[in-house]
Amino acid sequence: MTSAGKTLTFREPEGMAVYRTAAGQVRLFLGIGSGTAGDRRSNLFYKNVLV
Repeated sequence: MTSAGKTLTFREPEGMAVYRTAAGQVRLFLGIGSGTAGDRRSNLFYKNVLV
């Protein structure tokens, strides 16, 4: 569970990926679809700390 994008009016998970920056930091990226039918948007969020 995540609260990423909690201010969006509609959230639909679309995908996730792990990425390592050039500095070695690991990030978990979350792709979330939002918006009304016919006007969908894509949103990317990331977490960089272990919970």
